[in-house]
Amino acid sequence: MNQILYDMCRQAAREERTITYSEVGAKIGLDMGNEGERFKLGQLLDEVSRYEHAQGRPVLSVVVVHADGDGRPGDGFFTLARELGKFDGVDKDAFFFTELNAAYAAWKR
Repeated sequence: MNQILYDMCRQAAREERTITYSEVGAKIGLDMGNEGERFKLGQLLDEVSRYEHAQGRPVLSVVVVHADGDGRPGDGFFTLARELGKFDGVDKDAFFFTELNAAYAAWKR
């Protein structure tokens, strides 16, 4: 697991804020203008999320969002959440806000 990425996600959750894919990519040396490197970031975020899920905590990558558009995580987040049995696929907005608040609560302790 990429420790810098993990630490960034935990810090964002502690501070009850989100961070963008671009911020994260720049910090860990990935070019978000490159499709392959965006894919790599997705894989790294999946590792963080799977680890957190295995620890019984919310899907931590919920704090990483698009800078433009709706300010939500990408489709990969929701796909993984479905795979983990956390999201039923019905209401992305409701799930996003529920999981985001759960991550904030888990890391604020």
